Amino acid sequence: MYSFGRFRIESLRRVVFDRHFFGHRMRILLHILIELIGYAVAKFALPMFSFGKIYVGPLTAPSGKFGLIGYRRDENGRIEIDSMVAGFIGLVICLIVAFGLALLIRGSL
Repeated sequence: MYSFGRFRIESLRRVVFDRHFFGHRMRILLHILIELIGYAVAKFALPMFSFGKIYVGPLTAPSGKFGLIGYRRDENGRIEIDSMVAGFIGLVICLIVAFGLALLIRGSL
């Protein structure tokens, strides 16, 4: 038995399993954040900031038709962004807004 402060672990195999299990849960949480929150923010913010020239594709669109970077042009010349790429963009927008709000609340801005 291994002891680390208050924690006692019966075997190293259990530690590796717990770390893998925790990592898997964090990966699932990150995907939920990207796909739900980031996608929703990007679906709202990108068309607004680009005056309708950029829009986000639906979540169920096949990603094989998008280019390497995750966008394509439609027949009208507008840019359609893949839902996963849009999720990352929306998450970055959320982080920038959260950082700005934190600075504003602290009074540093």
